[in-house]
Amino acid sequence: MTQPPTTRRRLLAAGGAASLAALAGCSGILGDDDSDASGDLDAVPADTEFVVSVDVQQVLNDDLPAERLREMGEMDGTVGEVPTMDELLQQVEAELGLDPRGLSTALLFATSSGDESGGAIIEADWSESDLEAALENEQPVETTTYQDRTVHETPDAAVGVLSEGQYVVGLPDGVRRSIDAATGNAPSVDNATATAYEDAPDGYVRFGFAPPADAGAPVAGGSGAAQDLQHGSGALSAGGGSRGAEIRLEFGSSETAGQTVTAIEAGLARAGSEISSGMSPELGQEFKGILESTDVSQDGSTVTVEMTDTDGWLPVAIPAVLASFVLGLGGQRQQRPAPQAGFEFDYDDAAGTVTITHTAGDTIRADRLYVYGDAVNGSWLNLGGDASGTVDGAPGVVAGDSLTVDADPGARVDLIWEGTNRTVTLGTFTVPG
Repeated sequence: MTQPPTTRRRLLAAGGAASLAALAGCSGILGDDDSDASGDLDAVPADTEFVVSVDVQQVLNDDLPAERLREMGEMDGTVGEVPTMDELLQQVEAELGLDPRGLSTALLFATSSGDESGGAIIEADWSESDLEAALENEQPVETTTYQDRTVHETPDAAVGVLSEGQYVVGLPDGVRRSIDAATGNAPSVDNATATAYEDAPDGYVRFGFAPPADAGAPVAGGSGAAQDLQHGSGALSAGGGSRGAEIRLEFGSSETAGQTVTAIEAGLARAGSEISSGMSPELGQEFKGILESTDVSQDGSTVTVEMTDTDGWLPVAIPAVLASFVLGLGGQRQQRPAPQAGFEFDYDDAAGTVTITHTAGDTIRADRLYVYGDAVNGSWLNLGGDASGTVDGAPGVVAGDSLTVDADPGARVDLIWEGTNRTVTLGTFTVPG
């Protein structure tokens, strides 16, 4: 995959540090601390559908995530050398030109529309001159004034100065919309997302979200619970030697809430039986134990999922629980059927490549086709595949289009179609040798 320009990486230095903190925070592996990530929504645009706040300092002061990754590697033999948190932060500082330890809080906001209007509002002890110093050795960055706020930007990235020590980082549109909200020139978020976030439990990571308005119509015979979801919230917490996660889902009726409990419990059961596939028995038992101890309850139209972990394996358990919700409710959304198409795989021994050719059947959106293998991972488009047709206005792969990828003898190459809530394998090839 092509790396983004260095200028953009440096311009998004603050955002990179915030993202690092958010990802580390979502691991749920922290020492005893009862700090709270509250987050002020005044600078969050009105149509935001997802918001998450992170107490970055609590995240950065713990090295247990790396320790658990090392243990995973020892159990499964799948993870190489893992840096300590301090080593990782030094790498980030060397790459971005800003010390991530100076970051205090991060408030990330986004929509599901894909209009590039999301961003991150951060508080740090970086001065504006610190940001300028991180940018000055790169390609020219334009500095402008918008709503009496300074904005440093390139065509595809921006940093806006909200106040001393407070910045908004993201793509230019998202940064300007945040400034509009912060200065009162446009409304701040005051919808179901704001309600969810304000009602979220205490924790060092807190989040709230609302489903998009075009979530889809119920499928005939389905429960419609996915369409009845009003909003959701949650938090990650640490204290008393344990780590916890809580997710709350608010529905329009107790009936759909009950259907959701059933769906999540079924999803957890599937996840518990499938998550250990390919893992060592020891590691599989750790993950299954957390899933099996997850509590799912209902109070009227509210569903609550609670997880507690005393051993530090929560990072994998949380995605599994979220996956169980998608697995349980995903089938209730109206989905386009998987494409019906034939593909041929041809191996060129001399070149060490495999050519995948669409031979017959449906035209397939190129951005939903992915190739995974020992030597290649990426989308059909990013890997340079042909896309001579169109589907819904997007590039489409038609009969005769092909893609050539590197492949070593004995390697396996999978062609995958990725839908909204599911994936389908369209072809698999094992290289001779």
